[in-house]
Amino acid sequence: MTYIKNPNRVYSYNSSNILTFESPKRVNLDQLIVYVSGFPVREPSLVLDFGEYIKIIEVKGKTEVYHKSKVAYENSCLNSKQAKAVFEYFKKLSPYISVTEDGRTALFDLYKKITEISENSVLSTYLSGKSIKKHTYNNTAIFPFGFNLSQKKAVNTALENSISVIEGPPGTGKTQTILNIISNERLPVIS
Repeated sequence: MTYIKNPNRVYSYNSSNILTFESPKRVNLDQLIVYVSGFPVREPSLVLDFGEYIKIIEVKGKTEVYHKSKVAYENSCLNSKQAKAVFEYFKKLSPYISVTEDGRTALFDLYKKITEISENSVLSTYLSGKSIKKHTYNNTAIFPFGFNLSQKKAVNTALENSISVIEGPPGTGKTQTILNIISNERLPVIS
């Protein structure tokens, strides 16, 4: 079997080294977020499911094939009527809120680019009117950037809640607290 990529070069393959996949299922991308290895695909235009392998074609033409274990899907919260209505309301207000000196509507331009929102995001919680989720943080918090008692409380609160607000006058350690939170978010699992 021969595969010709361009007329100047010929690649030969043994037929035992070729897998043939037929009759893919087209994945409906309406309000669906596609992830590869945990990262969202920015602009998928077509996703074909071949069972063991998934082919993703992006709007700009980039095509990749991934093992199904690397691909995940998540519904957008904009599938919900309430979340979509609130989002559209904010979008309609945005041209009146943020107008630059040259007359551009920066915030509205950003809203136009948003086509889906993760159901697991804090924004989804807000748009849907759901209660803020509390978490159980099972690890012992680490403080590589040092702390005082109020900073320790702020870190522990942030690790147990989806939303936290850290405020205080200059020089009270807000940045240090945020760095300690970030340090705890990506702790490696040691077994």
